[in-house]
Amino acid sequence: MPIWEIRVKTVHEDFWPLFNVLFLAVVAVGWLVWVARCGTSEKRLSRPLVRFMRSFAVIFAFGCAVFFVGASGPFSEYLLHVGRTVFPNNEARKLEFSQFEGRGMRIVIVNRRLMDANGSGPIRNVDIVSSSFFWEPLCVYIALVLASPITQSRRARAVFFGAFGLQVMMFSVVAFAIWNNSTEVGLVSLSPFMKGIANSAEESLETAMFAAVPLLVWALLACRRADFLRNAKTDKQ
Repeated sequence: MPIWEIRVKTVHEDFWPLFNVLFLAVVAVGWLVWVARCGTSEKRLSRPLVRFMRSFAVIFAFGCAVFFVGASGPFSEYLLHVGRTVFPNNEARKLEFSQFEGRGMRIVIVNRRLMDANGSGPIRNVDIVSSSFFWEPLCVYIALVLASPITQSRRARAVFFGAFGLQVMMFSVVAFAIWNNSTEVGLVSLSPFMKGIANSAEESLETAMFAAVPLLVWALLACRRADFLRNAKTDKQ
């Protein structure tokens, strides 16, 4: 295996998880500074902000615990059902969906034209960890919404539309991963330069799904400075 492939694997496995944590920390600090500079004193905002962060941490931890305690199996089955529905087979390509190590989804990409009479030929596996790619981003988003000081009606709409939108974006990333990995079995042809760009884009999209995308959807649907200001004024009264 060439050295550059080993380095890419090391960066992908070791750097991106650390980047996710650092990204959340930077965004959290930046967001707190942004809210604090909206015409009110830091002292008045301290209570609602601390309450928000505490509620977010508790809800997120509870959601992750639910997945590992008992929801991983049903959730994986749900993902397999959606995958088979959204990505049908065609004349040239066959996709096989199955569970991967109990808590993930494996997509097997088959080029029908390269298979021999015995059903043997090159295949490409795309393994997706359900917890980190699907469940945890949903937990991040739902925890952000439930912890926000907004009305119940806004909270319900934000959870419904935001969770739906997140799943659409998640499966869009899966579609891109299927397309990119189809190059390995002759279904898609890319130059080495374009293949490098596609690989980088795939890793960037997978990383963004954990923190950047949930935060963006939350900012669009549920995050308003006025809500935190109103909450601070209520605490003062």
